[in-house]
Amino acid sequence: KKTGAYVVVLYYGSDQDRTAVALKNLGAGPFTSVTGSVVKFDGKRSIAVSDESGATQNFKITQDTIGEGYMGAVDGYKFQASKGDKVRIVASKDDSGLTALFVRLM
Repeated sequence: KKTGAYVVVLYYGSDQDRTAVALKNLGAGPFTSVTGSVVKFDGKRSIAVSDESGATQNFKITQDTIGEGYMGAVDGYKFQASKGDKVRIVASKDDSGLTALFVRLM
């Protein structure tokens, strides 16, 4: 109901027949979005991604991070990625760095 809200929509179904089952509001932002290849993945802690310019960015992973893999959505501590996987990350930034809010295997 809020204009400009940044949310993650969890759904099931195919591209032509989707049913939304949950929404998660990511908050007020500001947000950053990065697409790149995984350089290093440390399960319950962090993910390092080389972006399209070749720069490496590090993101914290928390239990509140939503991970979308090939088998669906999971919380951040259950998400799995391997070196070389292509991902898209939406993150928030604070004084301690970047925190992944949403990570999607592409």
